[in-house]
Formats: sequence, C-alpha cells, structure tokens
Amino acid sequence: MKSALLALVVAAALVAPRSAFAEHYEVFILAGQSNMDGRGSASDLTGPLAKYAKPLDNVTLVYGNGAHVLTDSPQPLAPGFSVPPGKKDALGDVDKKPLSKKFGPEIGFAHAIAPAFANKKILLIKSTKGGTSLKKDWNPQGKQSLYVHMISLVDTTLKSLKAHGDTYTVHAFLWHQGESDAGLPADEYEKLFIAFAAQLRKDLANPDLPIVVGEVYDNGKRDGVLAALRHLPTSVPHTALVSAKDLKTSDNGTHFNSASVITLGQGYAEQTLALIGKPDPAKAE
Repeated sequence: MKSALLALVVAAALVAPRSAFAEHYEVFILAGQSNMDGRGSASDLTGPLAKYAKPLDNVTLVYGNGAHVLTDSPQPLAPGFSVPPGKKDALGDVDKKPLSKKFGPEIGFAHAIAPAFANKKILLIKSTKGGTSLKKDWNPQGKQSLYVHMISLVDTTLKSLKAHGDTYTVHAFLWHQGESDAGLPADEYEKLFIAFAAQLRKDLANPDLPIVVGEVYDNGKRDGVLAALRHLPTSVPHTALVSAKDLKTSDNGTHFNSASVITLGQGYAEQTLALIGKPDPAKAE
C-alpha cells in the first residue's frame, strides 16, 4: 500500500505543471562597452581573489554581445562571459560554455550583493559590446541599435521566466560606458543619457528604476564624459555613481585590471543596495 502511494506521489510530481515549482528571481541588468563587458583575466583570480573564480549557487547570467545572444538559457555565473577583441569567432552557439577567459564587474557585483539576497535566486542580464558610443551605438531611437538589442534580450529573458511560471523583480540597471564618447562635451553626453534613461524606464515600465553608473578611467582626456557621469545623480532621479578612484588599468589607461574589475563590481553592489534601500551586509561586519 505504501509503495503504491509513493508511486502515485512520484507520478504526480513528474506531471505537475512547472508553476508548482516556481522560483522568484532578483534581476539586475548590466550594460555598456568594454569595461562592462570585462577585460579582467581569469588567470589572475588566485590567492585573495581565488574565490571569484568559483560559481555562486544562487546566481545565474544571461549574456548578449551586441546583436548576438550567447547564452541559450541562464548559466551559472563564472568568469568567461565576455567577447574581447580577437574573439569575434566566439559569436555563435556557445553550448553553455564560457566564451573567453575574461570577466567583467558582474563577478565582484554578484559576490558582494548575494549576501543581501540570501537563499534567493539572482539573475544578471548582461548586454554589452566593446568600442561603442552612447551617441551612436546605444541610441534608443536607432532601429538596430545596441539599446534595441538590449531591450530585446531583457524582454525575451523575462518572458521566458513567466512562461515557466516564475516571477521576478527587476531591481536596478547598471551602466559602464563613456570611453568612446570622450570627445563629447559634458552637457551633450548628459543630455543623451537623460534621454536614454527616460526611454529605458518607459520600456521597462518602471519610472523609478534605480540606475547605477560607473566612472571611466581618468586618463586626462575624458574630462567631459567624467563630468557628465559625476553629475548624473543630480540630473537623473534614483541614480548613483560608482567611483573609479584608485582603480588601475592593464593597458594604456582604459581597461581596468583584474583586481580593479572586482573592486568596481563591489562598488556597483554597494551603490545598488543604497538605492534600493537594502542593507549592505559588508558594512554590517
């Protein structure tokens, strides 16, 4: 009798609708050019940084590079979801494998923010492409702009969650971009981003969506875009800034090195938690 009852329970579980096992996802969107795509090297994740090479049980990621969606479903977060120069042949079916040995701020961000969402599912939607400008490539009005591809990736991902009976909360939008707009006056970049943010919030049906922007590296030639980024928390409500002070680069003053990419991601987490009104576990220690 007990065996028959157990068999019935197992059979019911196998045919139960997906919604019976629904999950709730805490969602964060990450976008921008190369420093958000990530130029940190996984080989540097040793010693004190070794923990960042390991996946987090409750964090997954969906990744798109430009028009190319490079994950067919949410993947365990780990270094490798990046398409640096010379990796163009990686565009295609990745068969659930990392694309390179590079990583972006998502690693430090996830490790820093996960404790604030203990025992909850976190999903990062990352849409990036190196060497791209806000004025041209990310223009929301462009029919095939990176903005359009980003919104498509977000919509497709969220619809897929719904189709499986899952629910979600989109908590914040993280932006790191500006190196390709270094020649713009501060007021022009700021005006472009104000329009970008307004369209983003409209398309996501969230007029108060928290936005966190990061400083580009100050190489002495980016005064305009730096001034604009630093002023955005004043001109765009519910926006915060991540400082790049003391961060170091691995090249000629553009791409943050591995340790700095981790620190940058931690800064995004700190500012995100402040905007959404959630305590930062790191500050409670």
